[in-house]
Amino acid sequence: MIVGAVILCGGESRRMGQPKAWLPFGPERMLQRVVRLVSTVAAPIVVVAAPGQELPSLPEAVLVACDPLRGRGPLQGLAAGLAALPDEVELAYATATDVPFLQPAWIDRLVALIEDHDLAIPRCDGFLHPLAALYRRASVLPACDSLLRSGRLRPAFLVDVLRARIVSADELRCKDPELLTLRNLNTPEDYQSALTMAGALMPDPATASNQPRSPRVHVELFGVPRLRAGVSRLAVEAADLGEALRALSRACPALLGSVLSSEGSLQPAYTLNINGQRFTTDPATPLRDGDSLILLAVDVGG
Repeated sequence: MIVGAVILCGGESRRMGQPKAWLPFGPERMLQRVVRLVSTVAAPIVVVAAPGQELPSLPEAVLVACDPLRGRGPLQGLAAGLAALPDEVELAYATATDVPFLQPAWIDRLVALIEDHDLAIPRCDGFLHPLAALYRRASVLPACDSLLRSGRLRPAFLVDVLRARIVSADELRCKDPELLTLRNLNTPEDYQSALTMAGALMPDPATASNQPRSPRVHVELFGVPRLRAGVSRLAVEAADLGEALRALSRACPALLGSVLSSEGSLQPAYTLNINGQRFTTDPATPLRDGDSLILLAVDVGG
């Protein structure tokens, strides 16, 4: 049985005041931490982002899917993530990105409890937790689509239309005694408390930018690449052109085959312009923070 995962990070983070995916937590960003924790028990992983959302660098094996519609909530994101998983994935764990204390054993416990049900969803203190739950992809994906079409946008509605295994807190405490997996971060105060709990210090904004990272560059898509990707512009972290193209292939898998090769290099019909100054397809071309890459057809760019 293949168990994958869907990580939702496309929320607006209004109360936090900054994107949660980029919150530093020890040596990592929040999304990087959650991906690392989940990857110890589930693969493949799909990260679902809002259109054009910038993400910290992720392992090459992580797939990135764009939530096609804004304002439709986590059910839309769950549907996008499940659809992006390979067909051979039977079960998928769904989580938000703001859970730094997620316990991988929690996922294993849900796998053990789901049996022949369509989902295993925790209910703690009277509340269902659809973003700490396990889903059977084949039955849940069409149910998500049906609920979305009818305007029922809460993931908890899946319990009404599918065979749900409601998992009590007591059934999970054997793996997560304090239910830390459910501790999410909505405000700066929540974030500070989590850092204190983890023994980390709140990063100094004046020095946070000095933490080593790959340059952040912007990629603009024109013509066929834009039509296939469904976005016109996105940001990636990459030290050179080859790394940028591999990041682009993960963020926009629809470009694979026609625009990008399976290795993430450009197909012969396409080229890149850097900062409006020169064209190149050399993967070793170094990049600098703030560079602008324009991807277009050779017959357009000359």
